[in-house]
Amino acid sequence: IVTAATDMPMRSIAYIGEKFNLNTISYETALKATDKFKMRESLKKNNVPIPEYYLVSNREDYKIALAKIKGKKIVKPVDSSGSRGICLLEKHDDIEVAFKHAIENSKTKTILVEEYMEGDEVSVESLSIGGETHVLAITDKLTT
Repeated sequence: IVTAATDMPMRSIAYIGEKFNLNTISYETALKATDKFKMRESLKKNNVPIPEYYLVSNREDYKIALAKIKGKKIVKPVDSSGSRGICLLEKHDDIEVAFKHAIENSKTKTILVEEYMEGDEVSVESLSIGGETHVLAITDKLTT
């Protein structure tokens, strides 16, 4: 069972894989890979350096999260893919636009507000088989 060019079917693939004892990722892993909050929580638990982040589902918590993070911020749905619903928040004037854009692109109406990290962004495509990971490609990720 495979998916191409989208990650949201990973949950279905993992669920079916577990039910039929197929060689797929676990359902728990699929959740962590497709829910940005669960991903951040897992990375934090395993001491992987990540930006400061807050889970938000309403405007009051959104404003609190914005106040806690200094400088530029990223506002994004926890459960979207393909960069849908993501905003780089640089000015205070755009906070309502960013909130609305992220919430509208979230199936669960839940978003992350996180610290913006400066630097190059790369994409690493890999395949893991039998506990061994093979890197297939590393590319610069150019976004607008």
